[in-house]
Order: sequence, then C-alpha cells, then structure tokens
Amino acid sequence: MASGALVTKNDFRRKVWDHLEHNDLAEFPRPVHNRIPNFKGAPAAAHTLAALSEFKEAKVVKVNPDKPQETVRFLAMEVEKTVLVPTPRLRHGLFNRLLPPSPAKEDLHRVARAEGVRKFSTPIGLDNIVPVDLIVVGSVAVSKDGYRIGKGEGYADLEYAMARGAGAVSEETLVITTVHDDQVFDYLPPELFGAHDLTVDMIVTPTQVIQVSQRHAKPSGIIWKLVTPRKLKAIPILKALREVEQAAGKDVTLGEPTDDELVEAAARKTRRLRSGGEPGGPRRRREEQGAGDAGLPYSDADDEGAASRADEEPGRRPRARRDRPPIDHADGLTVLVRRIPSDARPRDLREAIVAADSPATILSWKGRQGAAGAIEPTIAWKGRRGMAFVRLRSAEAAAELVANADKLRTISDDLVVERYKGRERDDSDSTQRLSRLLTPPWQVASARQSLQQRRQAG
Repeated sequence: MASGALVTKNDFRRKVWDHLEHNDLAEFPRPVHNRIPNFKGAPAAAHTLAALSEFKEAKVVKVNPDKPQETVRFLAMEVEKTVLVPTPRLRHGLFNRLLPPSPAKEDLHRVARAEGVRKFSTPIGLDNIVPVDLIVVGSVAVSKDGYRIGKGEGYADLEYAMARGAGAVSEETLVITTVHDDQVFDYLPPELFGAHDLTVDMIVTPTQVIQVSQRHAKPSGIIWKLVTPRKLKAIPILKALREVEQAAGKDVTLGEPTDDELVEAAARKTRRLRSGGEPGGPRRRREEQGAGDAGLPYSDADDEGAASRADEEPGRRPRARRDRPPIDHADGLTVLVRRIPSDARPRDLREAIVAADSPATILSWKGRQGAAGAIEPTIAWKGRRGMAFVRLRSAEAAAELVANADKLRTISDDLVVERYKGRERDDSDSTQRLSRLLTPPWQVASARQSLQQRRQAG
C-alpha cells in the first residue's frame, strides 16, 4: 500500500482499516476499526510462520491474544512449546501461560481461541518469568524496514518494555508480526516513532516472508516519563516493577497526565458534582437526608420520586417519564442466551450478534420505545448468572437469531441460544425477575413506591 500524504499514525490506521473493510479482506470480528484486524489468510500466514526455523527452534513463544494470531497459538501448542500471552490490558500481571487440558486437537483449538485464553491459562509472577525465545505480535500497519503501528493503545510497546525490564526478553529476542499483504507499506515515516515504539524483525503474510535488513533498536525498558499516574494505577504490575527499579537507584519519575486523561478526569468530576457534589454520589446524599431511615435496600430508597428530589435540590429538573408497554414474553420476541462465560463482556455478545448477520444489528442496553410503539432490539445482560435476554423487533428476527446460534459460539462452545416464552407465575419467580430486568428502572421504582404507600395506609 502506498503511503501517500499520510502524516500521523492514525492516518495510517484509518487507511488500513478502511481498505480492509471496503475490499472485504477481513474476517470476524468486524468492523476491524480500532482492532488488530483479523485479516483473510491469517491461518495461512500462521502456517508459513510455523515452517520457519526461527519458530521451530523457539521453546518459549509469546503471542498476542488477538484473533488473527489464533492459529499461531494453536500451532505452537501443537508442537508442545511454552506459549505465553499477555494478560488483558495488563491488569492482572504481565504474562499468562496457556495450559491445554489435553493434547487433543479439539482442546488445543479451544484453548487457542479468546475464550480458551481466558479459561485455560495461569498467571506467571515476576519471580517465575522465563526467558522468551520468540515474540509474535499483531499489527495494523507495518513497513518493510520494520516500523510497526498497532491499534493505538500502546500495550504491545509496554508489554515488551516490561518484559525487558523483568529480564524476560533481550535485544536479541526476535519479534515477528503476521499481517495481510495489504497491511505492508514500503515506507513509514521514521519521525512518527519514538524510543518506546516496538519494531519488528520479520513480517509474515499469506504469500511472503519479509526479512528486515537492518534491525532497529528496541525499547531497553520502561520509559517512566511516558507513564502517567493514572496508567500506573490501572496496571498493578507496573507499580511493582517501578518499586524494583526505584530500589535499584533508577530514575522512575512519572510523566504528566495526558490531555485525554485530563479531559476524562474533568468529565468524571462534572458527573460527580451533578450526582451530589461529593464522593459517594446520590447514595450518600440521600442517606444524609434521611432516605436511609426507611430501612429499605438502597435500590428501594427512592420513596419520594424524582419530583420530591427536585424540591429538595433546587435547580434540578425531574426527568420526564413516559408510559411504556409491559413486556409479554409469550409474543416470541425474546431470545434467551445461556451458559455465557463469567468473564465475558456485553460487547462480546453484541459483536457476535452483529457478526451473525442477524436483524438485531442495532442493539441498546436499555429498552426504549420506537415510534410505532414496538420495543427496539435490546439486550438485558446478566453475565454473572451466565445468561442474557435479547428482545427483537419481530418473531422472524428472533427465529433467525436462534438459527444462527453457531455463529454466536465464538463467545463459548457451550453457549445455548433459544426462544424464551416466559414461565407461569406460580412455577417460580423467574418471570417476575426477568420483567424487572427488562422494565425501565423508573417504572420499577414507581411500583415499589405504590406498594409501600399501600402498606403504610393499611
């Protein structure tokens, strides 16, 4: 791909993402924007990589957990290599080691997928990190002379710097990326890259292997001036590494907050002020005003309604309420998704539904009434209980989503997708719980308020 007049990393990212989408060069998950794209031909690139002597000789391989490198993880486990993956967003350590339950191919494929990376891996402490022989990373764009552009969050760069600081990798550790041929540029401006950026030594595509003729210097460790206090707080292992380097006499002075972090902090402060002006938000404010004296759970303490809160808090306008139709699950518009992994996210289900080409491609997390009075597609997420309820516009859309259940199993092989028609009230209280789940919160609060008033009157 020609670079043209692109001048920033984001320019190159957008060019690649748009190109892959417009030319249908990507697989699930899509759209590829803001991702390491799962390009068509990723398995072929992985097999080409596995045939290289550098891969065959490596005993410990660190592979990123993204979808396009899934086959790389499988092939490494198949030949009994030690496979390390970075923990998501580095929140719970630096590396996890994949531990397949058996050498059977079906188990290896399962562990290689995102679900398996979460389920069948164990964290490795700083004291037990083993030397890494080969690093395989994903990329959005890469140049033939080794410059790499990721999705923009900087985690691959930080993972390498942390591993270097912990002694897990060295300057000689080979870094390889697998990408589509159209993600490879003849030239990327060197001025776009700094000392913290990770470069690659080899590029593997579905059709070729590109050896970088002159390797660039890689980060020798963490550049603490590029780490903000918020980043340090979000990554506990970073704090541990900082303490180690500080004890060794190194300069570990942190950098100033970024513009984005300052904007985010200002937005959080504004939300806090609007919700009560002090830590604890509306809960503490209502407790101080005596709402907690009713002896009810917090969710039931709204005994005066929005209008009374507006009287107690001058200048606050009550939120408009709209009458919404009750939900009748016997109408065949509700689909129940069961056996969702406990660590799955609502976004995982949403993306899977979109990828399944279901009519439920416009989904919201809170119910809303359309212009014609129909409930728009909605997801009521109960991930901790392993289930979610999807409301669709028509019975045909619900039937099609159930028919495409196999495409949703990218979340989990055990996923169950079925029509939900509700239960009789005297069988259990499941229907009541689901009704509360899909009913707007203000409507639930209003019903509770009426019940409380009847109890007090009687």
